[in-house]
Amino acid sequence: MPETMGAKACLICGGTTFVAGPLGRLAANGQPPRCADCGSLKRHRIVRHLYDVLDDRLLAGGKALQFSNDPAAPAERFGSVEISVHGGDNSLDLTAIDRPDGAYDWVIANHVIEHVDDDLAALAEMLRIAGPDGIVKITAPSPSTRLVTTDWGYPDWADHGHYRIYGSDLPFRLASAVPQAHGIQVIGNDDVTGRWDVAYFFTSSVEIANALALCFRVARVPVLAALEYPN
Repeated sequence: MPETMGAKACLICGGTTFVAGPLGRLAANGQPPRCADCGSLKRHRIVRHLYDVLDDRLLAGGKALQFSNDPAAPAERFGSVEISVHGGDNSLDLTAIDRPDGAYDWVIANHVIEHVDDDLAALAEMLRIAGPDGIVKITAPSPSTRLVTTDWGYPDWADHGHYRIYGSDLPFRLASAVPQAHGIQVIGNDDVTGRWDVAYFFTSSVEIANALALCFRVARVPVLAALEYPN
């Protein structure tokens, strides 16, 4: 049955009625996690929380490419958003993206990279099409719950077709793919379920990395680390 969560509202659409998630899943505190109005889950609202604290100058007028069609990114704050759905509309190969260098200001992959056979190549490609001042934003399922990534080298269809389950070493694992790039790990929150998770922002520009970190710190969003990957 739908449940109204008191004064707590969906950060994406403002809805206050929530239902069980996939397979009837509830949050750890017993609350239903899916917004009945827009369909967002905890992970979508956590990401939206992070976008909401970013200065408009980092998004406004920007050209974005998003892998997967989820509601986390605030499309209205970008100049344009292109959606690529694997095996569906505008399907692009993340390991060999058919787009020119620097074609986008933002490249977004929420809960996607764990489905890709070569995640190092995928990140390198996303940074390539983001160009010298672009931003790549990545999330993966709960990397903070384990220390080390386990990669079994094939898609496990019992685990949603994932090639691996990431640990907190995710940014270090990807370091070899991003020479001279900068990575920021931040924690977003979901008021509805009271849960948090980690998101990752990568850029080739130290100025953009610093601007991201400043926005998060001013908003008191925890920045776990600002990482540099020199040659």
